[in-house]
Amino acid sequence: PITTLSLASVIPRSLFSGGWTNPTIVAHFVQYAELAFNEFGPYVHKWFTFNEARTFISLGYELGIHPPFERGMGYVANKNVLLAHARAVHLFRGLRAQHSWTSTITMVVCCGAAMPKDPSNPRDVAAANRRLAFQIGVYTTPIFFGNFPQVVLDAPGFQEFGLKAALTHAEQQLVLGTHDGYIGLNYYGSSYVKAGTTSPDRSLPWIADETLKLQEAGLPEDVQLSDKNSQGEYLCPWFTGSAKGYRALLQWMHLHSPKGNTILLTENGFCGGKNLQSTAGLHYYQTHLEAVWKSIHVDQVPITGYTAWSYADNYEWGSYEPRFGLMYVDRNSSKMDRIAKPQAYFFRKLATSGCLPTL
Repeated sequence: PITTLSLASVIPRSLFSGGWTNPTIVAHFVQYAELAFNEFGPYVHKWFTFNEARTFISLGYELGIHPPFERGMGYVANKNVLLAHARAVHLFRGLRAQHSWTSTITMVVCCGAAMPKDPSNPRDVAAANRRLAFQIGVYTTPIFFGNFPQVVLDAPGFQEFGLKAALTHAEQQLVLGTHDGYIGLNYYGSSYVKAGTTSPDRSLPWIADETLKLQEAGLPEDVQLSDKNSQGEYLCPWFTGSAKGYRALLQWMHLHSPKGNTILLTENGFCGGKNLQSTAGLHYYQTHLEAVWKSIHVDQVPITGYTAWSYADNYEWGSYEPRFGLMYVDRNSSKMDRIAKPQAYFFRKLATSGCLPTL
Protein backbone atom coordinates (compact mmCIF):
# COMPACT_ATOMS: atom_id res chain seq x y z
CA PRO A 1 0.00 0.00 0.00
CA ILE A 2 0.82 3.69 -0.31
CA THR A 3 0.35 5.57 2.97
CA THR A 4 0.14 9.31 3.62
CA LEU A 5 0.97 10.61 7.09
CA SER A 6 -0.84 13.94 6.62
CA LEU A 7 -3.48 14.21 3.88
CA ALA A 8 -4.93 17.61 4.80
CA SER A 9 -3.48 18.91 8.04
CA VAL A 10 -6.39 20.90 9.49
CA ILE A 11 -5.60 21.72 13.13
CA PRO A 12 -8.18 23.60 15.25
CA ARG A 13 -6.86 26.31 17.59
CA SER A 14 -8.33 24.47 20.56
CA LEU A 15 -6.13 21.44 19.79
CA PHE A 16 -2.82 23.16 19.13
CA SER A 17 -2.17 26.88 19.43
CA GLY A 18 -0.99 28.34 16.12
CA GLY A 19 -1.08 25.03 14.29
CA TRP A 20 1.76 24.87 11.77
CA THR A 21 2.93 28.38 12.66
CA ASN A 22 4.03 27.05 16.04
CA PRO A 23 7.56 25.59 15.64
CA THR A 24 7.03 23.07 18.44
CA ILE A 25 4.61 21.20 16.17
CA VAL A 26 7.59 19.78 14.27
CA ALA A 27 8.56 17.52 17.18
CA HIS A 28 4.95 16.42 17.64
CA PHE A 29 4.67 15.46 13.97
CA VAL A 30 7.87 13.44 14.18
CA GLN A 31 6.55 11.66 17.27
CA TYR A 32 3.38 10.77 15.36
CA ALA A 33 5.43 9.64 12.34
CA GLU A 34 7.55 7.39 14.54
CA LEU A 35 4.42 5.68 15.85
CA ALA A 36 3.13 5.13 12.31
CA PHE A 37 6.49 3.82 11.05
CA ASN A 38 6.86 1.38 13.94
CA GLU A 39 3.29 0.09 13.61
CA PHE A 40 3.04 -0.19 9.84
CA GLY A 41 6.63 -0.09 8.56
CA PRO A 42 6.79 -3.75 7.46
CA TYR A 43 3.57 -3.45 5.46
CA VAL A 44 3.80 -0.12 3.63
CA HIS A 45 5.51 0.05 0.23
CA LYS A 46 5.54 3.84 -0.20
CA TRP A 47 5.22 6.61 2.40
CA PHE A 48 4.23 10.23 1.80
CA THR A 49 4.85 12.69 4.62
CA PHE A 50 2.47 15.40 3.39
CA ASN A 51 -0.16 15.63 0.68
CA GLU A 52 -0.72 19.05 -0.91
CA ALA A 53 0.88 21.13 1.81
CA ARG A 54 0.38 24.20 -0.36
CA THR A 55 -3.39 23.63 -0.23
CA PHE A 56 -3.87 23.35 3.52
CA ILE A 57 -1.33 26.10 4.19
CA SER A 58 -2.94 28.58 1.79
CA LEU A 59 -6.44 27.85 3.11
CA GLY A 60 -5.61 27.68 6.81
CA TYR A 61 -2.62 30.00 7.23
CA GLU A 62 -2.59 32.49 4.35
CA LEU A 63 -6.24 33.10 3.41
CA GLY A 64 -7.52 32.05 6.83
CA ILE A 65 -10.71 30.37 5.61
CA HIS A 66 -9.98 26.93 7.11
CA PRO A 67 -8.88 26.05 10.66
CA PRO A 68 -6.95 27.43 12.44
CA PHE A 69 -8.02 30.58 10.50
CA GLU A 70 -4.61 32.29 10.50
CA ARG A 71 -4.07 35.02 7.87
CA GLY A 72 -0.84 36.02 6.21
CA MET A 73 1.25 33.36 7.97
CA GLY A 74 1.71 30.95 5.08
CA TYR A 75 5.46 31.36 4.87
CA VAL A 76 5.90 30.51 8.56
CA ALA A 77 3.71 27.42 8.34
CA ASN A 78 5.50 26.38 5.16
CA LYS A 79 8.91 26.34 6.84
CA ASN A 80 7.65 24.22 9.73
CA VAL A 81 6.02 21.74 7.36
CA LEU A 82 9.30 21.38 5.46
CA LEU A 83 11.23 20.80 8.67
CA ALA A 84 8.67 18.25 9.87
CA HIS A 85 8.91 16.47 6.53
CA ALA A 86 12.71 16.40 6.67
CA ARG A 87 12.93 15.16 10.25
CA ALA A 88 10.35 12.46 9.56
CA VAL A 89 12.29 11.29 6.49
CA HIS A 90 15.56 11.07 8.44
CA LEU A 91 13.80 9.15 11.22
CA PHE A 92 12.29 6.76 8.68
CA ARG A 93 15.63 6.13 6.99
CA GLY A 94 17.16 5.15 10.31
CA LEU A 95 14.34 2.71 11.03
CA ARG A 96 14.46 1.37 7.47
CA ALA A 97 18.16 0.55 7.82
CA GLN A 98 17.60 -1.00 11.24
CA HIS A 99 14.75 -3.26 10.12
CA SER A 100 15.85 -3.84 6.49
CA TRP A 101 12.63 -2.44 5.06
CA THR A 102 12.51 -1.93 1.29
CA SER A 103 9.95 0.88 1.37
CA THR A 104 10.50 4.47 0.22
CA ILE A 105 9.45 7.94 1.34
CA THR A 106 8.81 11.34 -0.26
CA MET A 107 6.20 14.14 -0.43
CA VAL A 108 3.20 14.92 -2.68
CA VAL A 109 2.94 18.40 -4.20
CA CYS A 110 0.00 19.96 -6.01
CA CYS A 111 -0.74 22.90 -8.21
CA GLY A 112 -2.48 23.98 -11.35
CA ALA A 113 -0.36 24.31 -14.46
CA ALA A 114 0.64 27.90 -15.21
CA MET A 115 1.36 28.35 -18.92
CA PRO A 116 2.76 31.50 -20.57
CA LYS A 117 0.15 33.27 -22.68
CA ASP A 118 2.83 33.90 -25.28
CA PRO A 119 5.50 31.17 -25.11
CA SER A 120 7.77 33.27 -27.34
CA ASN A 121 7.71 36.16 -24.85
CA PRO A 122 10.42 35.67 -22.18
CA ARG A 123 8.48 37.85 -19.72
CA ASP A 124 5.39 35.66 -20.01
CA VAL A 125 7.57 32.57 -19.55
CA ALA A 126 9.06 34.17 -16.43
CA ALA A 127 5.56 34.90 -15.12
CA ALA A 128 4.55 31.24 -15.50
CA ASN A 129 7.77 30.09 -13.85
CA ARG A 130 7.14 32.52 -11.00
CA ARG A 131 3.74 31.04 -10.24
CA LEU A 132 5.05 27.49 -10.30
CA ALA A 133 8.00 28.45 -8.10
CA PHE A 134 5.63 29.74 -5.43
CA GLN A 135 3.26 26.79 -5.69
CA ILE A 136 5.58 23.82 -6.29
CA GLY A 137 9.14 25.09 -6.07
CA VAL A 138 8.76 26.12 -2.43
CA TYR A 139 8.74 22.36 -1.68
CA THR A 140 10.64 20.63 -4.46
CA THR A 141 13.55 23.06 -4.72
CA PRO A 142 14.56 22.81 -1.03
CA ILE A 143 14.08 19.02 -1.13
CA PHE A 144 16.00 18.60 -4.40
CA PHE A 145 18.62 21.35 -4.15
CA GLY A 146 18.71 22.61 -0.55
CA ASN A 147 16.99 26.02 -0.58
CA PHE A 148 13.95 27.92 -1.86
CA PRO A 149 13.86 29.16 -5.48
CA GLN A 150 15.73 32.43 -5.94
CA VAL A 151 12.53 34.23 -6.98
CA VAL A 152 11.06 33.30 -3.58
CA LEU A 153 14.20 34.31 -1.65
CA ASP A 154 14.10 37.73 -3.39
CA ALA A 155 10.39 38.33 -2.74
CA PRO A 156 9.62 41.24 -0.38
CA GLY A 157 6.98 39.42 1.67
CA PHE A 158 9.25 36.43 2.21
CA GLN A 159 12.15 38.62 3.31
CA GLU A 160 10.00 40.42 5.88
CA PHE A 161 9.66 37.18 7.87
CA GLY A 162 13.40 36.60 8.11
CA LEU A 163 14.31 33.24 9.69
CA LYS A 164 10.67 32.55 10.50
CA ALA A 165 10.34 31.73 6.79
CA ALA A 166 13.92 31.23 5.54
CA LEU A 167 16.05 28.16 6.14
CA THR A 168 19.33 28.42 8.00
CA HIS A 169 22.35 26.65 6.50
CA ALA A 170 21.86 23.75 8.91
CA GLU A 171 18.16 23.53 8.00
CA GLN A 172 19.01 23.57 4.30
CA GLN A 173 21.28 20.57 4.84
CA LEU A 174 18.55 18.85 6.85
CA VAL A 175 15.96 19.26 4.07
CA LEU A 176 18.27 18.55 1.14
CA GLY A 177 17.74 15.11 -0.37
CA THR A 178 14.71 14.15 1.72
CA HIS A 179 13.10 12.14 -1.07
CA ASP A 180 13.81 8.67 -2.38
CA GLY A 181 14.29 9.54 -6.03
CA TYR A 182 10.73 10.55 -6.85
CA ILE A 183 8.02 13.06 -6.01
CA GLY A 184 4.22 12.73 -6.00
CA LEU A 185 2.13 15.15 -8.07
CA ASN A 186 -1.59 16.00 -7.87
CA TYR A 187 -3.23 17.97 -10.67
CA TYR A 188 -6.69 19.54 -11.17
CA GLY A 189 -6.39 22.66 -13.30
CA SER A 190 -4.54 24.94 -15.71
CA SER A 191 -4.49 28.59 -16.69
CA TYR A 192 -2.55 31.10 -18.78
CA VAL A 193 -0.56 33.89 -17.18
CA LYS A 194 1.32 36.83 -18.62
CA ALA A 195 3.77 39.46 -17.42
CA GLY A 196 2.21 42.47 -15.79
CA THR A 197 1.91 44.48 -12.63
CA THR A 198 -0.75 44.06 -9.99
CA SER A 199 -1.69 45.71 -6.71
CA PRO A 200 -1.56 42.68 -4.43
CA ASP A 201 -2.98 42.53 -0.92
CA ARG A 202 0.17 42.84 1.20
CA SER A 203 -1.67 41.39 4.19
CA LEU A 204 -1.32 38.07 2.34
CA PRO A 205 2.43 38.12 1.65
CA TRP A 206 2.82 34.68 0.07
CA ILE A 207 0.01 35.28 -2.43
CA ALA A 208 1.12 38.89 -2.97
CA ASP A 209 4.68 37.77 -3.77
CA GLU A 210 3.43 35.14 -6.22
CA THR A 211 1.22 37.56 -8.14
CA LEU A 212 3.53 40.58 -7.94
CA LYS A 213 4.74 40.39 -11.55
CA LEU A 214 2.05 38.40 -13.32
CA GLN A 215 -1.55 38.68 -14.47
CA GLU A 216 -4.19 36.07 -15.20
CA ALA A 217 -4.59 35.56 -18.95
CA GLY A 218 -7.48 33.14 -19.36
CA LEU A 219 -7.99 29.40 -19.58
CA PRO A 220 -6.58 26.90 -22.11
CA GLU A 221 -8.53 26.22 -25.30
CA ASP A 222 -9.18 22.60 -24.26
CA VAL A 223 -10.31 23.46 -20.71
CA GLN A 224 -12.90 21.15 -19.19
CA LEU A 225 -14.85 22.60 -16.28
CA SER A 226 -16.67 20.59 -13.64
CA ASP A 227 -20.28 19.46 -13.83
CA LYS A 228 -22.96 21.79 -12.41
CA ASN A 229 -25.43 21.33 -9.56
CA SER A 230 -29.21 21.72 -9.76
CA GLN A 231 -28.86 25.51 -9.40
CA GLY A 232 -26.59 25.69 -12.43
CA GLU A 233 -23.47 26.38 -10.36
CA TYR A 234 -20.19 24.61 -10.96
CA LEU A 235 -19.67 21.88 -8.37
CA CYS A 236 -15.94 22.68 -8.27
CA PRO A 237 -15.42 26.32 -9.31
CA TRP A 238 -11.65 25.87 -9.00
CA PHE A 239 -11.57 22.91 -11.40
CA THR A 240 -10.08 23.82 -14.81
CA GLY A 241 -8.83 20.57 -16.29
CA SER A 242 -6.72 20.75 -19.44
CA ALA A 243 -4.77 17.92 -21.04
CA LYS A 244 -2.51 20.51 -22.65
CA GLY A 245 -1.80 22.06 -19.26
CA TYR A 246 -1.22 18.65 -17.64
CA ARG A 247 1.42 17.78 -20.22
CA ALA A 248 3.06 21.20 -19.84
CA LEU A 249 3.19 20.80 -16.05
CA LEU A 250 4.79 17.37 -16.33
CA GLN A 251 7.46 18.83 -18.62
CA TRP A 252 8.09 21.66 -16.13
CA MET A 253 8.39 19.19 -13.25
CA HIS A 254 10.91 17.11 -15.18
CA LEU A 255 13.01 20.14 -16.14
CA HIS A 256 13.12 21.32 -12.51
CA SER A 257 14.02 17.95 -10.97
CA PRO A 258 17.42 16.30 -10.45
CA LYS A 259 18.65 13.96 -13.14
CA GLY A 260 17.19 10.50 -12.62
CA ASN A 261 14.31 11.69 -10.44
CA THR A 262 10.90 10.27 -11.34
CA ILE A 263 7.30 11.45 -10.94
CA LEU A 264 4.40 9.47 -9.49
CA LEU A 265 1.03 10.91 -10.52
CA THR A 266 -0.82 10.54 -7.25
CA GLU A 267 -4.12 12.34 -7.89
CA ASN A 268 -6.00 13.27 -11.05
CA GLY A 269 -9.70 13.06 -11.77
CA PHE A 270 -12.91 14.74 -12.87
CA CYS A 271 -15.38 16.67 -10.70
CA GLY A 272 -18.68 15.19 -11.84
CA GLY A 273 -22.30 15.25 -10.68
CA LYS A 274 -25.22 12.88 -10.34
CA ASN A 275 -25.78 12.10 -14.05
CA LEU A 276 -24.65 8.50 -14.45
CA GLN A 277 -24.94 8.71 -18.25
CA SER A 278 -22.61 11.68 -18.55
CA THR A 279 -19.49 11.03 -20.62
CA ALA A 280 -17.69 14.14 -19.38
CA GLY A 281 -15.59 12.10 -16.95
CA LEU A 282 -14.77 9.58 -19.67
CA HIS A 283 -13.58 12.38 -21.94
CA TYR A 284 -11.47 13.81 -19.14
CA TYR A 285 -9.65 10.54 -18.48
CA GLN A 286 -9.21 9.83 -22.18
CA THR A 287 -7.58 13.17 -22.89
CA HIS A 288 -5.51 13.39 -19.71
CA LEU A 289 -4.16 9.86 -19.93
CA GLU A 290 -3.26 10.51 -23.56
CA ALA A 291 -1.31 13.53 -22.26
CA VAL A 292 0.46 11.23 -19.78
CA TRP A 293 1.29 8.78 -22.59
CA LYS A 294 2.75 11.60 -24.72
CA SER A 295 4.70 12.89 -21.73
CA ILE A 296 6.33 9.49 -21.32
CA HIS A 297 6.91 8.51 -24.95
CA VAL A 298 7.34 11.88 -26.69
CA ASP A 299 8.64 14.23 -24.00
CA GLN A 300 10.66 11.54 -22.18
CA VAL A 301 9.27 12.49 -18.76
CA PRO A 302 10.06 9.67 -16.29
CA ILE A 303 6.59 8.89 -14.94
CA THR A 304 6.32 5.72 -12.87
CA GLY A 305 2.60 5.51 -12.17
CA TYR A 306 -0.84 7.12 -12.30
CA THR A 307 -3.56 7.06 -9.65
CA ALA A 308 -7.10 8.20 -10.39
CA TRP A 309 -8.90 10.33 -7.84
CA SER A 310 -10.88 8.53 -6.86
CA TYR A 311 -12.11 4.94 -6.78
CA ALA A 312 -15.54 5.91 -5.45
CA ASP A 313 -17.48 9.11 -4.77
CA ASN A 314 -16.53 10.51 -1.37
CA TYR A 315 -16.72 13.53 0.91
CA GLU A 316 -15.02 16.40 -0.94
CA TRP A 317 -14.07 19.52 1.03
CA GLY A 318 -17.25 19.70 3.07
CA SER A 319 -19.74 18.33 0.54
CA TYR A 320 -20.99 15.09 -0.96
CA GLU A 321 -22.14 16.87 -4.15
CA PRO A 322 -18.89 16.78 -6.15
CA ARG A 323 -18.41 13.22 -7.38
CA PHE A 324 -14.87 12.32 -8.40
CA GLY A 325 -15.28 8.54 -8.22
CA LEU A 326 -14.85 6.05 -11.00
CA MET A 327 -17.69 4.33 -9.16
CA TYR A 328 -20.96 6.16 -8.50
CA VAL A 329 -22.17 5.75 -4.91
CA ASP A 330 -25.95 5.54 -4.57
CA ARG A 331 -26.43 7.12 -1.17
CA ASN A 332 -30.17 6.49 -1.28
CA SER A 333 -29.72 2.72 -1.34
CA SER A 334 -29.54 0.77 1.92
CA LYS A 335 -26.14 -0.69 1.05
CA MET A 336 -24.66 2.40 -0.61
CA ASP A 337 -24.52 0.58 -3.95
CA ARG A 338 -21.55 1.27 -6.22
CA ILE A 339 -22.29 1.64 -9.93
CA ALA A 340 -19.55 1.86 -12.54
CA LYS A 341 -19.41 5.13 -14.52
CA PRO A 342 -18.32 5.17 -18.20
CA GLN A 343 -14.79 6.18 -17.18
CA ALA A 344 -14.55 3.10 -14.94
CA TYR A 345 -14.78 0.80 -17.95
CA PHE A 346 -12.13 2.84 -19.78
CA PHE A 347 -9.85 2.73 -16.76
CA ARG A 348 -10.36 -1.03 -16.34
CA LYS A 349 -9.42 -1.67 -19.97
CA LEU A 350 -6.32 0.46 -19.60
CA ALA A 351 -5.27 -1.20 -16.34
CA THR A 352 -5.80 -4.77 -17.56
CA SER A 353 -4.35 -4.38 -21.07
CA GLY A 354 -1.51 -2.00 -20.31
CA CYS A 355 -2.42 -0.16 -23.49
CA LEU A 356 -4.12 3.21 -23.95
CA PRO A 357 -7.56 2.51 -25.53
CA THR A 358 -8.08 4.22 -28.86
CA LEU A 359 -9.70 7.63 -28.51
